[in-house]
Amino acid sequence: TVDESTWEVLQRVKLGPISLQFRSEVKRTEMSETDRRTVLSVNAKEVRGRGGAEATIESSLDPIEGGTRVTLVTELSLRGSVAQYGRPVVGSVAEELTKQFATCLASLLETEAPSSPLAAPPAGVEPVGGLRLVFGTLWRRLFRRS
Repeated sequence: TVDESTWEVLQRVKLGPISLQFRSEVKRTEMSETDRRTVLSVNAKEVRGRGGAEATIESSLDPIEGGTRVTLVTELSLRGSVAQYGRPVVGSVAEELTKQFATCLASLLETEAPSSPLAAPPAGVEPVGGLRLVFGTLWRRLFRRS
């Protein structure tokens, strides 16, 4: 954490046989409790100089019967060799990571409050598998419904 609205992140992403490591800065550029909306700006550089990415992520919360709907809208721009070999599967990676995040968040919300502040966090999720991702992307491209 740099400050209350800026974070520095080192993240690893595996796209099939290619492992990437990004040093990223995430900034909360907008937040409205009234509108239940937040906007994050991300600037990421691959640590070995293979490119980078910029993203704007807008999230909003809307009440629905029995809960809350979370809407995420992401605008992503890739550059360098990361764009060359990452572009075909980035949608599938984002979809899988979003599903994993939602599952993890749901389990955190369903868990009772820990009895002590040092209670163990819930078990982590597995990394996105490369082959499953590639074949899933191909399947969706070949059999996309119009």
